[in-house]
Amino acid sequence: MFEPYIIQHGFKNLDFFIATPLARDWYDPPKGYALLEYQWVIENIPLKGKVIVDGGCHHGHYSLVLAKEHPRRLIMVDPHIQNLDVAEVNLFLNCLHKGMSLRCAALWNQTGKINYDGQSNGAISFGEGIEIDSIRLADLNPKVVKLDIEGAEYVVVPDGLATCNVDSWIIEAHSGNQTEPNAQDHLARLLKDDGYELDWVNREKMVVERYKLGTIWPDHSTLFARR
Repeated sequence: MFEPYIIQHGFKNLDFFIATPLARDWYDPPKGYALLEYQWVIENIPLKGKVIVDGGCHHGHYSLVLAKEHPRRLIMVDPHIQNLDVAEVNLFLNCLHKGMSLRCAALWNQTGKINYDGQSNGAISFGEGIEIDSIRLADLNPKVVKLDIEGAEYVVVPDGLATCNVDSWIIEAHSGNQTEPNAQDHLARLLKDDGYELDWVNREKMVVERYKLGTIWPDHSTLFARR
């Protein structure tokens, strides 16, 4: 039978509470490409004093890295209330809860209600599943946005480009069920056309490198966009 436990996060001497079997599979041990990404983010994206949105924060593994850099406000958004409970524990466990706020909602391109499938790593389900609040990035007015929202980035990012003045994006871009082949590259083109410089995590090579438009993506990886 599974029992929760605490591990070393793997970055900056942080602790991390493993609350579920899924969290154990994802975070224990921490993935090498994730640690590579975290180091690159703190070295290349200004976070101190910023309003940051962590969309799809899950249990707060990425949130801890962002919070460690002393943002003005860290808004952690997730549609699964139990995820937020664990994320809150992890921020308090590391005394990084100052400026933290939690929103049980899904990021989308309109404010109102939407359905998701109810899973810890769930996705928007359009008319089925659990009804929750939906919010727009424009409601939160962030300067830095991290997204891991299971395909909803293809709706949220274009809306954010139209309505927000975001300095930096950190986007785990998924293949999901997108009808457009290589939808991640199309998303990269939207950001490039809006004036952002692009980098990405090449997990095959285990490096962060300048993103080249036309790249054929694996299932998913992380795209960075900076002004």
